[in-house]
Amino acid sequence: MIACAGALAGGLDISAAFISTYLSSGRGPVFLLQFIASGLFGKAAFSGGLPMAAAGLLIHFLLALGWSALFVLAYCQTRILSRNAAVSGNAYGLLVWLAMNLVVLPITRAPRVSFSPKQTILSVLYVVFLVGLTISMVVKRQLGNRKTS
Repeated sequence: MIACAGALAGGLDISAAFISTYLSSGRGPVFLLQFIASGLFGKAAFSGGLPMAAAGLLIHFLLALGWSALFVLAYCQTRILSRNAAVSGNAYGLLVWLAMNLVVLPITRAPRVSFSPKQTILSVLYVVFLVGLTISMVVKRQLGNRKTS
């Protein structure tokens, strides 16, 4: 279940990111995946070719799996998350976006990008709907309503 939720949410999110990156900058998937890898490898990721792009893809899906696992743990510990999958998923997506952008990304080696209100809004929407909601819906489908706790 965690793997399914992580794979689906990660696949939807990276697809949206590929399209958004291309439309906003004309850059393709390899650049975006190298950017993700740069969080761990720094500027060297941009000259690392396809191996660094593959590392970026792996990092992206590991993060999606991690966020899925965290949601499952929370879901099993509290009833409120099972009451309304849409509300829980949207709230969780917002939490994921905030954590990634205010905690995780600032401590990585990825280059800082300039603030764009449009890109920020799109980014929040992608994570809320494609990550949070997807994870919540998959987990709700697999585990149903929690009767205890």
